Amino acid sequence: MSQMFDHKECPFILTVSVFPCVSSGVEQVKCVFDTACLQGNIISSALARRLGYKEFQNLKSREEPGGTVATGQIHKVKGAVHVSWFHSASPQVFRDMRFLVSESAQVDLVIGTHSIVRHQLISPPNLLVDFTADAGKNEISREFLQLD
Repeated sequence: MSQMFDHKECPFILTVSVFPCVSSGVEQVKCVFDTACLQGNIISSALARRLGYKEFQNLKSREEPGGTVATGQIHKVKGAVHVSWFHSASPQVFRDMRFLVSESAQVDLVIGTHSIVRHQLISPPNLLVDFTADAGKNEISREFLQLD
């Protein structure tokens, strides 16, 4: 299993195009689809600045404490921005998606679980979520992911 992606790129790390907030051009950046990221979508503060964001929106109360990354460290965020982006293999443009601005992000963009499920970016069997089955069985999943 450790050699799963040795011969080709990981399907969860994509190059996507994002729209700057000031000009009409686009910038290509690395984006990670993180099925374990429950905090929200994340943008590095360096990318947010490159895109022209000088001020950030206030955080919601549930976003303020931050989140825990895989290493166990607390991931703090300083505000939020809305970013539009797309992938060259899809005709869909994701407009004004909310991203939490992070000084410690190791990648440009992280698309978290909530957006992955809401926009069906990865098929549900990969997430072990089946919304077509018994509604009661998935009630906890829906509440946990805040889909309703």
